[in-house]
Amino acid sequence: MRILYFTDCHLQSTNPVSRTDNYFEAILTKLSEIATVATEQRVDCMICGGDFFSTPSPKPETIIRVIDCFKDCDVPGYAILGNHDMFGQQLLTSSSGTRMVNLLPYIDKYPFKLIDSQETAEEVKEDLFRKYNVQIDFQSYYHGIEDALKKYKHSNSDCYRILVAHANIINKPALFPHVVYSQLSLPYDVVLCSHYHDAWGIETVWNVADKQAKGPGVSTTYVSPGAMARVSAAIGDINRVASYVILDISDSGGMKIKIQPLQCAKPGTEIFNLTSISETKVMASKLESFITTLADGSNKLRESDPVMMLREFAKEHNIPDNVVAIAISALEEHTNG
Repeated sequence: MRILYFTDCHLQSTNPVSRTDNYFEAILTKLSEIATVATEQRVDCMICGGDFFSTPSPKPETIIRVIDCFKDCDVPGYAILGNHDMFGQQLLTSSSGTRMVNLLPYIDKYPFKLIDSQETAEEVKEDLFRKYNVQIDFQSYYHGIEDALKKYKHSNSDCYRILVAHANIINKPALFPHVVYSQLSLPYDVVLCSHYHDAWGIETVWNVADKQAKGPGVSTTYVSPGAMARVSAAIGDINRVASYVILDISDSGGMKIKIQPLQCAKPGTEIFNLTSISETKVMASKLESFITTLADGSNKLRESDPVMMLREFAKEHNIPDNVVAIAISALEEHTNG
């Protein structure tokens, strides 16, 4: 069985403020390349790991453009739901109502079967198992999914098992809700990661002491290609190349995984407003220096109005109001402490 996997397209018709190119057309070009690769490499199915759209109500014109990207591709596609595909990050809101995302299963030419319920997930899982003797579990996003994954227990199997879950499954601790590879003992040979946009690559966590052992059940390989979308001007998005995964499982029991860069993806330096980023860093540095100067003169602060001084400084240097508000809050904590 050959699978093409990609995730987090965050397709939207409006341009993120940090992008200088046409974001909408850039994502559509990537989807067209995905369709071409799927056809040329004769994959058995395409899987999207969630957040195909940046909203649960994409415009009809957007849906039409997606269909057009895959019009010459006969490969079946499956897509789980990410937090951006539902209202209030609740799975229930994605499977009821009249929003556009609810209508996708009823659009014959839409290239991806939307896995918006446990019933659909089981139906697809059984169908793929009958065809390829590979078990694929699909888990759309829901609040607390990372904690739920910690309760899974490892077990052996006669077939390869794959988990596609929209969750922050990462290789080191972070400040946001997440789960680290080392905290898990999953009953899967491969976990196709999504939700977290940075790319961690391919990492194998062994479930047995003998690392020369082969076959299903001896290890779990976490595959993190990163998001197809590059929305923010963070260092990770600037340096990362949008990619997809080709996963091959042979009839003889072997498995090969490759992360391939999208050929159409431009370097981050060509799509982000780097001048704006530099200016923001300079402003933040100036504010930090100014706050430190004010705080160091604690006696004088009690005899003057530091907030007024900060506002005048910000006005003189054209510092945005939201940055000023954060600086004032930090200053008040410093002086009151």
